[in-house]
Amino acid sequence: MNSQKFAAPSATFTDTGAADFTVPAGGCLISGMDTTGQYSGPSIATKVNILIKGGTTHPTGSNLASPADMNITNIDANSFGSFKVTLPAPVTLPAGHYWVIFQVKIAAGT
Repeated sequence: MNSQKFAAPSATFTDTGAADFTVPAGGCLISGMDTTGQYSGPSIATKVNILIKGGTTHPTGSNLASPADMNITNIDANSFGSFKVTLPAPVTLPAGHYWVIFQVKIAAGT
């Protein structure tokens, strides 16, 4: 799925993808995320936006995580889209259906 936030002047191409997950009874604590992906082109990602939202059929409501412009750590030597992010504060989620949006930020003009 595509999920990228472009800076000006290419901001009109910004898109967002989301993946849903279910938290079982007892809830969970999220302190970070690892992603596996890929991208192509002359540019590389420098930061990401992370959103966690509730919703049964699509993401709704406010962002429960609120990290924006998060620094990324490359997971492997190639690191062409696989990242590790540590949240500034853990997010506690009660049982329910949620969506995570991991949006890569790429600099303008690249």
